[in-house]
Amino acid sequence: MQHTPTLAFQAEIDHTYVSQIERGISNPSLQVLCKIAEALLVSVIDLLSEPEDATE
Repeated sequence: MQHTPTLAFQAEIDHTYVSQIERGISNPSLQVLCKIAEALLVSVIDLLSEPEDATE
């Protein structure tokens, strides 16, 4: 059985740190944002941008 790699594994950062970022407990550095963006195959700008269909 093959396991799908997690974001933390793909980005080479600790899974507890990813969880803290997801829950808004920690703010990632630019270096960490770059690793996450690379793992997700998106740009850092895409990570920081609001979705185009967001409503206020």
